[in-house]
Amino acid sequence: VQIFLANEHKAFLLALPNQFNRLTMSAVVAGADTCPDYAPVFGYFGAALCAILANWGSAWGTWKAGMGVCEMGINYNKGVIKNIVPIVMAGGLGIYGL
Repeated sequence: VQIFLANEHKAFLLALPNQFNRLTMSAVVAGADTCPDYAPVFGYFGAALCAILANWGSAWGTWKAGMGVCEMGINYNKGVIKNIVPIVMAGGLGIYGL
């Protein structure tokens, strides 16, 4: 079943779903005719950059927190266990970045 709609001298084709309609376009490829060929590159680049920067930040946070724990162990050795929390939190942030 196909319905033609007229809107400002343009004809839009609206395909209603039924069991005999084999020409419907899936949601994945809808709009692919207007999308440039290089568009997926930017999508994959953004996803990769997000994962890289999140894990780099987590590694740096773990390093800085570890240096703080080392300094705490030298200056006040009873407070070392309390300062392990930032190391665990930095690792958790790295997992969330994935």
